[in-house]
Amino acid sequence: SAIGSGEATASALPKSRAVGQSAAQFIDRHGCIIGRLGGHRAAAVVGRDREVARLRAALDDVLAGRGRSLWIAGEAGIGKTRLVQELAREAESRGAEVVWGPCWGGGGAPDLWPWVQIVQACLRTVDDPTLPTLVGPHAAALTDLVASSHRDAGEPAGDQAPAARFRLFNAIAHFLDEYSRLKPLVLVLEDLHRSDPQT
Repeated sequence: SAIGSGEATASALPKSRAVGQSAAQFIDRHGCIIGRLGGHRAAAVVGRDREVARLRAALDDVLAGRGRSLWIAGEAGIGKTRLVQELAREAESRGAEVVWGPCWGGGGAPDLWPWVQIVQACLRTVDDPTLPTLVGPHAAALTDLVASSHRDAGEPAGDQAPAARFRLFNAIAHFLDEYSRLKPLVLVLEDLHRSDPQT
């Protein structure tokens, strides 16, 4: 895989985790925010048959192990979120994990905020035996990412050097690639126009 691999050992686990502490407890200490559609049953999408068909075709690809990337754009209030909710509902009903990473445009959010939320939400569902495989050799980078939700506004999220940023991006990609091997994964980055440049 181009995004990296490696043997994980107990020493690769985040140092802030106590022995025997579950992955969910570790993430909860960092203020995990999970955005899920859950059991919500929304009204039918009207007048968007073509768009819904394209979303379903993309979901079929994802469920078959072929990754897809979709962009939904349009004027405010046109129904973009509703389309994504329909995709999320169907994805969950077909066994996929749907994880939302809403962007925050109000200022004060740490860099990579949508990715912080996505990694936190995924980690919350992981049991301890699975964690080393997901984290791989990237424990330090992922721990720093998760902990960034407690930094003050404007405080840099760890080492800002280009090489460190590359390692962080590689860590996120490795983690999500490994997580998607557990079950199909649908990531929703909402309001991407509000995101920070690093996102």
